[in-house]
Amino acid sequence: MVMVPPLPEEVKFSSHAPVMLDTAGVPHHALTTLLDRLLQLMTRPTFTCKKMIRQGGKFYQKMPDGHKYVCLDAAVAPTPNSCLVYSFGVGGDLTFDRAMGQFGCEVLAFDDDPEHDAMKRYPFPRVTFLHVLVSNNRDVRLVNWTEPKQNSSFIVLSRPIDNIMLLLHHQTANIDLLKIDIDGPEFEVLEQSLFETHVLERTRQLSIEVHLSALQTPLNSSTILTSLTNYIRVLEGLESRGLRLAYYEPNYLKPTVISAAGRVISVYAELVWVNIHLQTGTNISQWEPLDEDFDNLEMAE
Repeated sequence: MVMVPPLPEEVKFSSHAPVMLDTAGVPHHALTTLLDRLLQLMTRPTFTCKKMIRQGGKFYQKMPDGHKYVCLDAAVAPTPNSCLVYSFGVGGDLTFDRAMGQFGCEVLAFDDDPEHDAMKRYPFPRVTFLHVLVSNNRDVRLVNWTEPKQNSSFIVLSRPIDNIMLLLHHQTANIDLLKIDIDGPEFEVLEQSLFETHVLERTRQLSIEVHLSALQTPLNSSTILTSLTNYIRVLEGLESRGLRLAYYEPNYLKPTVISAAGRVISVYAELVWVNIHLQTGTNISQWEPLDEDFDNLEMAE
């Protein structure tokens, strides 16, 4: 099945009208230049995938959610029975992880909060669930997490991805698919953590849900340009590491759209990047993690 991503101007969100961004006082040329560059990087694929498949997901109110896309073109496809998936942010939906396990990949799924306390370590064949969050910096740390809606707090453990890979003996391995769906700090995870490693250079495909949340907060002329510049810098950082955009899809379940200077941007979107300059790593079969390794991973140092 070939997936052709829609152009931003072709996307219809029924009754959801775009939120107009207050750009009073923002230099028009600087604003349009940055908006056009962001749209180019985020919505215009530079890699043509001829066989993009959808994995997992559910339907809510007749709209798809939780699914991810994987490119099966021969040059970039995961190899069944010899592929590794790191999946950060599962919420209550493991359908993608189960589908990749059925495809033949070893899947390591990560998330943590009280709702995951009852989650089994091995919920499906080839799928391992671990109570760890991905760190948005270089630190291994315990975080006191507050949930305002439930008026509760809890402690979670977060680790950088390369630290997790080290403890699981994957420090030199190729990741066939790295999924990051963590509802907000994905840009910080990329720039403040992953960009300081060589993990992305050894990653075959990157599936990431982006949240342009900074554009939803009250902004002045300076912070609008700064926020756009920050997003562009990170996306360009992916390109400089050999990754090319292969697929773009706005989030249809939460169709939050902003409009500025005649441009329309979906705040939430699914992106798939493929690596055209993949660095060869070791095969995961050379050292498979044991239960002891998983136990150590979930414990604070």
